[in-house]
Amino acid sequence: MPIRVLDPAVVSRIAAGEVVERPASIVKELVENAVDAGATAVTVDLIDGGLRRIRVTDNGEGMDFDDAARAFLRHATSKIASAGDIESITTLGFRGEALYSIAAVATVELTTRQQNAESGTLVRMEGTALKDHRIAGSPPGTTVVVGNLFENTPARLKFMKKPGIEAAYAADIVIREMLSHPAIAFRFVSNGRTLYQTTGDGSLQNALLCIYGKELLGEMLEVEATSGGIAVSGIVGGPRAARPNRTRQSYFVNGRYVRSYRLSRAVEQAYGTSLMRHRYPLCALNIALDPAMADVNISPGKLEVRFRDEARLIAFVTDAVRDTLERAGTGFSAQAAPEEDALAEKGHGGQDIKEASSLPFGFEGRPPRGLELREEAAREPEKGSPKSERDHVGRTEQEGLKGAEAAAGTGPRYRLAGRLFDTYLVVEMGETVYIVDQHAAHERILFDKYCDLIKKGSVPSQQLLVPEVVTLTPQEFAQVEPALTDLVSLGFAIDLFGGHAVRVSALPFLLGNARMEDFLKELSHAGVLSDPAALRREKIAKLACRSAIKAGDAPSEEELDALFGLVIQKGSAITCPHGRPVMVEMTKKSLEKTFGRIVV
Repeated sequence: MPIRVLDPAVVSRIAAGEVVERPASIVKELVENAVDAGATAVTVDLIDGGLRRIRVTDNGEGMDFDDAARAFLRHATSKIASAGDIESITTLGFRGEALYSIAAVATVELTTRQQNAESGTLVRMEGTALKDHRIAGSPPGTTVVVGNLFENTPARLKFMKKPGIEAAYAADIVIREMLSHPAIAFRFVSNGRTLYQTTGDGSLQNALLCIYGKELLGEMLEVEATSGGIAVSGIVGGPRAARPNRTRQSYFVNGRYVRSYRLSRAVEQAYGTSLMRHRYPLCALNIALDPAMADVNISPGKLEVRFRDEARLIAFVTDAVRDTLERAGTGFSAQAAPEEDALAEKGHGGQDIKEASSLPFGFEGRPPRGLELREEAAREPEKGSPKSERDHVGRTEQEGLKGAEAAAGTGPRYRLAGRLFDTYLVVEMGETVYIVDQHAAHERILFDKYCDLIKKGSVPSQQLLVPEVVTLTPQEFAQVEPALTDLVSLGFAIDLFGGHAVRVSALPFLLGNARMEDFLKELSHAGVLSDPAALRREKIAKLACRSAIKAGDAPSEEELDALFGLVIQKGSAITCPHGRPVMVEMTKKSLEKTFGRIVV
């Protein structure tokens, strides 16, 4: 086949395919141009999801007569002037492809006027061909109207979704811009109906409320941290604001919305055990750094970014979010796992390999009753002091409803009002009633205790009578080998055994009777060996779950003390290590409103 030079019309459509994927792509490019132009008010108006018409209006600086037409030339831009400028991009747009690519697949009409100009300019394009260029009346700023989208590329039009879905894609783009620029008043209109509108008062919290509603009241926490030329600021949501997907997570780099799985994982890691699995926190975080430290020139959509020192950035974001959550209090526990440094300093070589019989808890099943539960929240009552006797399930109804001093010294008084379904404890304290999941509460107590043991570097291990040799696939071995050092610090005695095999001669007590072959294969397939903190959290959580009292068990007096202490100390926001809520609460007032005893 001979090589031929493509017709310019064909080239323009190919280039447009890289930038204009759907109406949302056009909305993104036009809104970013408006932001770069210094606009303080931007309106996006769609008809039929943008397939029939897209109109974006701003009150930015506008363009003069010549620049208005020049803006439609390919690679024409005011954002950069030389190759060196690409290394320090501070604007959202810089490629100079947007208007050219849009005109290649649609008809475009642009009206613009500079702030102090007496008249404006109108430019009309069809398929990159200039059809009209003249002086016209226009308010200050720029309005771009895009119609007949993909009319000259019907194959692309067939792949568009229903208008409602396309409108949702475009709305998502506008929402991200609302959050990254809260000082701009945005309005998003679809088929004549205003769906989203922000005030432009500069408050990120107000922007979030305008977008997601009043359900976020009381759930937004401000993040503010700076170190080593990196600043992180924005909002994260409390555990109650978590969602079953990541649609309410927004990350910005120097004001530019980006998609980054690593940043998502960094934030989720900060929440530790306060979130259930498959629940994702709300966040809107802006990362400010030297533009030379981030490369946004990766794809035409400019949604991907590469960082020069990604590991340091990810760790900093995690620490910033975790510190914010811990300062917020309200029972939140950001303890994800013991600190790596404490384990690394001790190492397996500095520990004693103990037999199971000498361990502080029974190696099989649950720990002995009361051994690990009488912490600060559970003190032994003085004999002969009826006021300090604890209520427990086995007592008579009269004794079970008798008031008692709280476990924590002279704290609030509580009483055990009963049990539901042999699983939930009903605790009355003041004018609040708590319904406590006894398994989840006990699980949290044990998890925290196990984490403390590891932090202190006293992880008990057990020697195997017969070392276990595990043969892995090449892919599994590639995951396991880099993690051997960390596994040793966790209490394993493990070394290479030739080929793709490893030999295990001792196990940490926390793993119970786990078969090493299943354990290593499971972890390598899950990919958590590369994340030591996740490994520790997962294994400790499993042990706590295995050791905690179960549904149907009757808690002992000491266990009740500890469970009530947890309610008193942590409040209703506490979760089990897997993120499930430990308790729910209701007040006397809410009950009386439910039964109509009071009307407010």
